Amino acid sequence: MKYHLKIIALCVGCLWWYPSSSQFYYGSIMDFGKNRVQYQPFDWTYFDADKYKVYTYQGGQDIAKYVYAQLPFIINALERKLDYQIEEKLSIIVYNNIHDFYQSNIGLQYDEINNVAGYTKIIGNKIFVYFDGSLEKLKQDLRYTITEWMINKYMYSGSAKDAIKSNALFTMPEWYIKGLSRFMAEGWTVKNDLELLELMRTNTITDIKSTEGKAAVIAGHALWYYIADIYGEASIPNIIYLTKLNHNPDDAFIFILGNSVNDVFYEMLDAYNKHYFKTKDNTRKGHDSTNILTAKHKKREIIENIIINNDETHIAYVTNYLGQKKLYVYNIETKKRKRL
Repeated sequence: MKYHLKIIALCVGCLWWYPSSSQFYYGSIMDFGKNRVQYQPFDWTYFDADKYKVYTYQGGQDIAKYVYAQLPFIINALERKLDYQIEEKLSIIVYNNIHDFYQSNIGLQYDEINNVAGYTKIIGNKIFVYFDGSLEKLKQDLRYTITEWMINKYMYSGSAKDAIKSNALFTMPEWYIKGLSRFMAEGWTVKNDLELLELMRTNTITDIKSTEGKAAVIAGHALWYYIADIYGEASIPNIIYLTKLNHNPDDAFIFILGNSVNDVFYEMLDAYNKHYFKTKDNTRKGHDSTNILTAKHKKREIIENIIINNDETHIAYVTNYLGQKKLYVYNIETKKRKRL
């Protein structure tokens, strides 16, 4: 009897991982008059869970299993940080590589797909991602895209009538939703420090409300990190909740933080300006590479084209002193630079 029970249990365990067949239709997202040749037909199957389905096709079983295993941790962490529980089932469509991603109809609109996190797309309750060889990058893309999906769902939740009314009255700015999504996906790293430093050097971000594109995402990312660091992470879901109620981030910021969006943004810029350009103390989390970079240069010398390597161990940059340019590589660990 025990022998038969073991066989039954083994069969049930195998069935849990056996993907269900599914025909996945993309017609509703096709742009009229555009076609794309599919060199490889996709035979879609999926892994099913209570809150999500993970779609895959031939050759992608291992990637899909990884995504399926990571999603509970990602979703639970985001639900806790955002203080919002997912109510609708989410579909994650995973492509084996970027070539398959572009073969599909979903890849027709490059501008709509490209974002700071990578190449992803959200349509309704469907999230489209691809695997580029890095599982960590795939997990980061999932965190970024699911955060954006959750915030949109939360902001425009309710009846269909309420959702249409909310969408008509208020559109979330890029710095808000994409900046927050990036903060939730990446936290804060040396690379983020350098991106912000470059924007501040070029005076690209002087008013967050008028900033657009990638600069808006970087500025928003920095602002949400600053809020979490100074005011506490618990303030973030409260800000989101009041933004939903009032359709106005300013009202939410004033009520929770005591200052308007721009006031908190200028407060952040002032703090970062002191950190980057005026002090040698590392008062914030992470490496103090930007302080070191600025401390050893001539008064009128400008640092340009800052690039950090993938391992975050070296920084390459160009100095410009009265039109004379020099290329350096800076070692973050040894705190020494070498001219090339």
